[in-house]
Amino acid sequence: MSYGQSFAMKHLREGRYDEALAEADRAATLDPDDPEPVLERAQILLAMDRFDEVVPAIERTVRLDEAAGVCDDMIIDDTLFSALVGWAQRTASADREGAVALMGRYATIFPRGIHHAEAEEWVRRFRGQVETWVKAR
Repeated sequence: MSYGQSFAMKHLREGRYDEALAEADRAATLDPDDPEPVLERAQILLAMDRFDEVVPAIERTVRLDEAAGVCDDMIIDDTLFSALVGWAQRTASADREGAVALMGRYATIFPRGIHHAEAEEWVRRFRGQVETWVKAR
């Protein structure tokens, strides 16, 4: 929807996540080759903390956008990175190496992204090689 704000994003900005998701899905159904509603779906899922669903949506966005070339790479990049960090943080307490593997997906999914150094920093955090938080005294 590069000509203006989509209904999905309007609903998202208003905090109406279920309506936003339904609208993004409807738009994606109308034009299955359009990466924009798929990216919007990913952004909505990110706002809902449904990280494991964001990543496949971003993967699909990247595939579709190779032909269409209409999506903003920064939005794709930031959405993917934020989802992977959130998902990995949620995973880390029970499975540190699983969290590390999630962060490793960043380079595979979006190799031209700008968050590679940050992804590596998160890997070091999950492995306990970098202190993440400073305790208050």
